[in-house]
Order: sequence, then structure tokens, then C-alpha cells
Amino acid sequence: MDDVWDLKNQLSFTPAIENREKLKKFLKVVVGGMGGSRLAADLLPLLGADAEIVLHNDYDLPHLNDEEAKQTFFVASSFSGNTKETLSFAREAIRRGLSWAVISSGGELLELAELERVPFVRLPEPNLPPRDAMGYSIVALAAMLQDQHLLTLLNRHADVVDVEALEDQGRNLARALHSRMAIIYASKRNKSIAYNWKIRLNESAKIAAFSNIFPEVNHNEVVGFLDNPDNGGLLSNCYFIFLYDEEDDKRLYKQMQVTQRFYEEAGYSLSVINLTGKDKLKKIFNALILADECAKSLAKLRNLSPNSTPSIENLKRSED
Repeated sequence: MDDVWDLKNQLSFTPAIENREKLKKFLKVVVGGMGGSRLAADLLPLLGADAEIVLHNDYDLPHLNDEEAKQTFFVASSFSGNTKETLSFAREAIRRGLSWAVISSGGELLELAELERVPFVRLPEPNLPPRDAMGYSIVALAAMLQDQHLLTLLNRHADVVDVEALEDQGRNLARALHSRMAIIYASKRNKSIAYNWKIRLNESAKIAAFSNIFPEVNHNEVVGFLDNPDNGGLLSNCYFIFLYDEEDDKRLYKQMQVTQRFYEEAGYSLSVINLTGKDKLKKIFNALILADECAKSLAKLRNLSPNSTPSIENLKRSED
């Protein structure tokens, strides 16, 4: 299909780190990023990164005292290089004299990195939507963290990514979803995969989509769907996607199955996606590719461009 996400090529990317001599090894890393530019930071812990990675999707820096901040590496990730929140993250790191770096395809952020002579990676293909450059961002972040083991695994998995095998499943799920609101459920361990589904369905397919995790779902959200006396509109307008992983805790797995049964008995439409693959990375990438195939198939089904996000651009202009 058109606009296919070229994950195989992206995982083969060899990032050149400018000002590499200033890189140090840190046990704790804070990544500042928004939207599609945050996805790599979300996924690296699941992929097996050896550093503690904290995502900061807000202005400035998270609250850390001076001693904590000095022992932390700050990475500003913005594909465009012009994200306001991420620019404020970088400027605050400069103001406090902290160790920081940049991952970007250009823009003001890359200019700032060059001016301050901090480590940076210039990402290729600057016209891609950030979510479709996630493979580049994952490899760049692993390189910035000097995680050679993960880099080797990522490069090895570039040869086993099979987009074609997931196309039919993605198209079938797109037909089932159509214009309904998607609610994606997963275990806490796989929350970054569920969030990736949400972002791709929001931006590529242009539908309302939300994600949540078990066991938290069963302590609040189920009430709104199962005990709501006025749920007629919900029944026709909601579509649930359950992401099952056989490696999840057996208690959690059973909890998801019971909740799925309750939703089906209440009349809700849903699909079950079993996360499969010969190893952990293959399983993760299969889930991400399927999300992309589904979202782009749905955009095509609805005669929409999967790449354009006019409301985001309009909001950014209105904030200036």
C-alpha cells in the first residue's frame, strides 16, 4: 500500500553523532518529546535499553534537584526541531548547565545544538511525519545512550521485519473500525504499544482513539461502559482492541479475558490482537507495523491523507 512505513530501512540506519566526544554514560536519561517524537522514548525500555529512561512531555524540565539533575542525561527529541515544548526543555538544560543532546531532522533545535556544541543526531527524511520516522528515532536514541547491545539487536531485526504479512490483518481491522472511536487496551508492560496504536489511529486515520492499561481499567473505566444506563450511543460508536501478550502475568491475562467477555455480553464490538513473534523485538515490531497498516488502510478507506494533520498545524499557528 502507499505511504508504507519503511521500518526495515530505518532500523538499518547508522546515526552519526556530532560532538560525540562530549557524550558520557548515564544511568538515568530524561527524554523531552511530544507526539510522534516521544515514541522512541516510550518504546526503548520495552525493547530492553540498559538505562533508566523517563519521558518528559511538557515544557521545561521535570522537577529534579541540582544533584539529581547533574547525574541525569537530557535528550531533546523533536523530528521537526521546532516543537515549542522541546525547545523549552533544551533551553532549561542550557540554563542549568546540564548534560544534554539533540535528536532531530533540523529546525531551531538542531541550530541550538550546533551553537552549544552538544552531541546531536541529524535524522534523515525530514518530510516524514514524526510517527513514520520512529525507526530512525529508536536507533538514534539507542546510539545516543551508547547501548551497543540494543543497537546490535535492532540492526539484526531489520532483516526480519515483514510488512506484507500484516497487510491483510490491518485492512480487515480497518474495515471493522471504520469511523468508530477506538479504545485500545493492553497490560501496563505494553502500554507504549497501546499508545502507539492510539497515536497512529488519531493522526493517520483521523479517528478518536484512546488507550488504557490493565489492571487499572477494571478499577474505574469499566463502570462508564458497563454500568452506564445511557450507553446506546457507546454501543454503536465504540470499538475495542484488546492487545494480548502471553508473556503477561497470568492473573492479568485472565482479567483481560473476563473483561473482554463482559464487554461482548454488553453488546460492544471488539477485536483481539495477539502479540506474536519469535522473540520480544519481533513481537513488538509486528504490533507496531500492524497499527500502522490498520491506520493507513483506514485513512484510504475514508479517502483521507494519512500524512496530513491540519488541526495540529492550525493549533500551532494559533499559539504564535
